Order: sequence, then C-alpha cells, then structure tokens
Amino acid sequence: GNEIYTIGLGNTVNASFLEQLATAPEYFYPAASTKSLSTIYKQIATDLCRKGPTKIELIPIVRPR
Repeated sequence: GNEIYTIGLGNTVNASFLEQLATAPEYFYPAASTKSLSTIYKQIATDLCRKGPTKIELIPIVRPR
C-alpha cells in the first residue's frame, strides 16, 4: 500500500533504475538542477493530497563529491 516517488537530481543519475524503484515510471521525476525541485515537490504534494491523508517520509541520499 506504499507509494514510492523518486527524484533524480543532476544529469548523471541512472534514470532507468529510479523509474524501476518508483511505484510506476510516472512517479520518477528528473531534475536537472535544484531550481526545479520546488516544482517537483508541488507536483508530488498535489498528487498526494488528491489521494487523502498520508504519512510522508523523506529519505535523502547524499553522495560525497
């Protein structure tokens, strides 16, 4: 019953893997830069609000440069 959204930040992400990890391919959001994250977060929030009350967990993965 859980839905997984994925966001790929940057041009070097493995989009295919993130699409497979997400609940469905349309739950993957590519983001070329941090500037597009706000729009993506709003799209996800809008989608979640349509479905009713939910618990949201953010699990950031930060890789060292």
